[in-house]
Parts: sequence; C-alpha cells; structure tokens
Amino acid sequence: MESVEKRRQWKGFALWSFLTILATFYPVSWKGGNTTGVYYDGAREAVQGKSPYQLNRPPENNYNYSPSYAFLFAPLTVFGLKTCLFFWAFLNIVVYWWGIFCWLPYEKGGFGFFWRVFLAMEINGPIVHGQINPLLVGMVLIGLDAFRKKRWCLASVLLVTISNIKVIPALFLGVTGAKGNLKYLGWCALWSCVILVIPLPWYGWTNTIGLYQEWIHFLINESKGGAHGGCADIRSLFMERGFAGLGSIIYYAVAGISTVLLFRPSKSMNEWPLWIAFGFAAILMLSPKTEVPTYVIVAPPCALLAYYLRDKGSRFEMVLLFIAAFLITILHNDVWPRFLLDPGKLMSRGDYKMIGTS
Repeated sequence: MESVEKRRQWKGFALWSFLTILATFYPVSWKGGNTTGVYYDGAREAVQGKSPYQLNRPPENNYNYSPSYAFLFAPLTVFGLKTCLFFWAFLNIVVYWWGIFCWLPYEKGGFGFFWRVFLAMEINGPIVHGQINPLLVGMVLIGLDAFRKKRWCLASVLLVTISNIKVIPALFLGVTGAKGNLKYLGWCALWSCVILVIPLPWYGWTNTIGLYQEWIHFLINESKGGAHGGCADIRSLFMERGFAGLGSIIYYAVAGISTVLLFRPSKSMNEWPLWIAFGFAAILMLSPKTEVPTYVIVAPPCALLAYYLRDKGSRFEMVLLFIAAFLITILHNDVWPRFLLDPGKLMSRGDYKMIGTS
C-alpha cells in the first residue's frame, strides 16, 4: 500500500512539475530573470575573487545574499545568462513541487485539483522574476519532512543551507534545533561550518571574514528599513498609510506571539500543518524582505491547512481558508476576470495578500 502511495506521489510530482515548466517557459524567455541576473553577477564576481556586494547595480537591486550562496550558484554561470534563467527556473519548480508532494497526497477529485491549481498559480510570479522563493519553500518542506522522519543529516543540510542563503528560513532551523536531539544539532553545527568556509579557497581567511562582515552590515541596514527593507511586511504596510505606531505595536505583538507558539515545549510536533502554516505566516508578516512574490511561500501551507481542516476542522474554518486563498492568490492572478472587480483600484496587491495571510 505504501509503495502504491509513493508511486502516486511521484506521478503527481512529475506531472505538475512538467505542467508548470510548460506554462512558465514562454514568460521566462520573454521577460524573466531580473533577480537571476543579480545571482548571476554576484557569482561571477565571487569566483573572480571580487566582492559580490560591490556590483554596479541600483541599491535596491544589488546582491544581498551570503558569500557562500554566490559559490553555490556559480556552476550555473557556465551556461551564460539566458540558459541560466531556464536552469534556475527548472530547479525552482522541481524543488517546489517535490517539497509539496512530501506533504500532500496526490488524489483525484475536485478538492485536490483545486489546491494543485492554486499552488501552480502562485508560483508564476517568482519564477518569471527569477527569484529563489519557490526553491526556499521547497527546501524547507523537504527538510521538515526529513526532520519528522528523523533523517537528521538530510534535514540539517537542507535547513542550514537555505537559512544561510536567505535568512528568513532560520526560524524553522531554530525551532527544529530547539525540538531536535543532539545528533541533529551536531549535523547542523557540522554543516554550518562547511557552508561558512566555502569562500576560503578564493578569498582566504581575512577576506572571507570581510565578506561576511559586509553581508551582516547589509542585513542590519535592511532591518532598519534600508534600500531593500520595508516593502510588504505588516509594519511597512501600516507605515505607508500613516499608522506607523499601530504597525509597530502589531509587529511586535506578532513577533512575541510567534515566538511563544513556535518554541513552546511539546513532546511531539503532530500538528505539522498548523505549525508549518503559522511559521511561514510569521515570516511573511515580520520579515522586512517580504514583497509580493514572497507570498509563494505561504501557498503550500494554505494547501496543507486545507487537507488538515477537511479531516479535523469545521466548515467555518474551511470557508475562512478559501477566503484567505482568494485574497492571497486568486484575486491577483490572470485567471481572475477583472471586469468583475479590479482589485488594483481599491488596494495594492500587497495589502490584499497580507490581509489573507493574517
């Protein structure tokens, strides 16, 4: 029975990966890859022994990831930028659906089909822009699946790596570290050391430390609302409308509640869908790097919650979830008929997505 279920999962993974690649091929070739270009330029600078943080780009579109990420991305630069765009899109799509089918069943019927379409709709934006967020959510989901199955090495490799590339998944690394065992913590420590020393052959100790200092300086500046800071997180959205004080109160309230709920002592993590959804929602609401395409990371948790509520929730809770899915994704997708309602005339897209996430 288990082998039949696994074959079904692999079938769903292959089918929806193929359909998504097919649907995004033309948009990527036509207007894709702005963010991929940042990764590409940063990686080329790094392998030449130069600082990827000194690229001649606008401040809001410069390289702002860890030094090690530049070297992890570097193999894709051998193909040239145009080919790199497609390899990067392919990698993001495959890891995204792999992570999803680690958690969701592949079943026939309208319920499952609706949520798979929903998941495919939300991935379009970040893929066209060439961002890392689909890869991020996929790696986190695969890593958490490995953690719940006590595959400590794989879980640590995935969660440490993606947390080093983009800081926001460190929330899940921290929580699993608090709830894991010494073996898992040992693997996390070992892999963290491996990741941190990747630039050494190109830079040496002194320059590698200097690179990390540059990255940390950028992160601190961003947390204060620097060039990349303040876009579609909950504090920034309130600030844009003249309610900065209220936004700060809500921001710190969400941070405090999230810390208590995510790190609360427990003997098990059986309520995985609730825990994962809550974690990703907290990331979106609190991170100063949140922007509209970042909301792809909340799409899989929405689907996870749908399956959870179908079995254990009430009809009212399911209705609320559909409303959230509508506000986060459906209302701002090309499938939505604008003649019925043009949401852009009422609020910005980030506002609706944040309301749905909240």
